[in-house]
Amino acid sequence: MAPRLGSRFGSKKQRQAKVGRSQVVELRMPRDLKLLLATPNPLDATVVAILTEAKHGSLKVDHFSYLLGAKSEKSIEKLRDALVRVYCDASRTRSASKASAKQIRMANASRNALARAIQNLAFVKPLKQRGLKAMFIPPSDDPRGNDELNDFARSCSQIRLDAVRLSERLDRVVENEDARPDRVGDRKRRLRTLIDALAMWWLSAIRRPLHRKGAFLDLACALFCKIDCFRDSEVASALSNVYDSELVKRARAASA
Repeated sequence: MAPRLGSRFGSKKQRQAKVGRSQVVELRMPRDLKLLLATPNPLDATVVAILTEAKHGSLKVDHFSYLLGAKSEKSIEKLRDALVRVYCDASRTRSASKASAKQIRMANASRNALARAIQNLAFVKPLKQRGLKAMFIPPSDDPRGNDELNDFARSCSQIRLDAVRLSERLDRVVENEDARPDRVGDRKRRLRTLIDALAMWWLSAIRRPLHRKGAFLDLACALFCKIDCFRDSEVASALSNVYDSELVKRARAASA
């Protein structure tokens, strides 16, 4: 029986809970470790491992090797390599997507917290040891040693310098993210990015139009339902959204 991530029955949490306990352990390490490193999601990594190591002809997706020519070991390997790239491309798309409003809000809150920490750490030093002048000319009128630096103050001073660098780095990261174009609609979830990547490969390599039913949907179900842990209805719904967006693109191109 071909390996797969989970049963189509039960809740998604139950199906995903099966990942990592049995299937991953049974599979050998893929030939190219970089493929796993390019897919940080454990589910993606497991699918990549199955596509890389499962015996040719044992997966339902292997049936679709006819799309690349006559059925053969070479065409199956070529199809599987393409599907691995689909998972890697979808993973990179999600990773490179613009941060959500909540992420930006939390980062800005961290910027404010760092600014307060930097300010408060400055007060750990004695009064006469603060400022640029004290860095180069330590106070000389301190017979009682009230303004001497102890080890604790020196450590806090170094931490303050580190915090300043971190704050500047965080400022650049947030400003660069704010400068990116706003995302249209909600953030694309894992299945939608996978369908998008598969559709891009289909249009460029197979050169057939997308349809809500037919070979593309069958291939998507064989990949995302039989190997991955999605349901047929989820895949069909995601494909419908991709199809609608593709029609919008065609309409815009026709009117241009």
